[in-house]
Amino acid sequence: MPPPASIYTSLTLLLLLYVFPARAQRVQVHGVVLGSDGKTPLLGAGITNINANTVTITDAAGRFSVPAQPLDSLLVRAVGFKPVLYLVDEQAVSGKPLILILQEDSVLLQEVQVRSMPSEEEMRRILHSKAPEKRALVQRPGYNPALEPPPPPEESLPNMVLNPASYFSREGMQRRQLKKHLEAGAEKQRQAEAERIKAEEARYNSFFKDSTSNQ
Repeated sequence: MPPPASIYTSLTLLLLLYVFPARAQRVQVHGVVLGSDGKTPLLGAGITNINANTVTITDAAGRFSVPAQPLDSLLVRAVGFKPVLYLVDEQAVSGKPLILILQEDSVLLQEVQVRSMPSEEEMRRILHSKAPEKRALVQRPGYNPALEPPPPPEESLPNMVLNPASYFSREGMQRRQLKKHLEAGAEKQRQAEAERIKAEEARYNSFFKDSTSNQ
C-alpha cells in the first residue's frame, strides 16, 4: 500500500495536468472594430473578455488583440455606439481576424433656441412692461381723505420718580400737577380736534343736501 504522501502527490499532478491544458487553450484573437459604415475604424473602443476578465483597447486603425478561447464572450463598447456582445468561435481561435461593426447610438437632445442679446432700449421696454399692477382701493361711501385728521402727536411726559419719599415731597407734587396740566391740555386738544372734524363733515354733507334740493 503506497504511503499517504504519494497519494497527495499524484492528486496534485493530476490537477495540474487538468488546469494547464485549459489555460493553454486561450490564444490571441485578433480583429478590427469599424463604424456603422463598415469602413471607418474606431479608435479607443474597449474589448472585454468577460470570462477571462481581460480588457484591451483598439488603436488608431481600430485593431485589437485579446486572449480568448472558444465560447468566451467579448463585450465591445465605444462612445456614441451601441455595445456588441460577440461569442468567440473556432474560426476566431484558428487565427481568422474578426471584423466587428458597431451601430451608432441615437441620442435625442432637447431643442435649444439661440437668440441675440436685446439692446439697452429693448431691455428698458421689457422692464417697464413688467411693472407690477396697481391694486384698486375700495373706499367707503362719502369718504374724503382731506377730512381725515392726522393722529395727534404724543407729548412726552416727564419721568415720574416712584420713590415714596420723593412722591410726597414738594418736587413730587409739582410733577403731579404738571402731569395733570399736560393731560388736561391734551384732552382739550382732542376735543377741539373732534369738534373741528364734526364741523367739516357737516359742511361736507351740506353740499350733497343742497345739490339734492336743487334737483
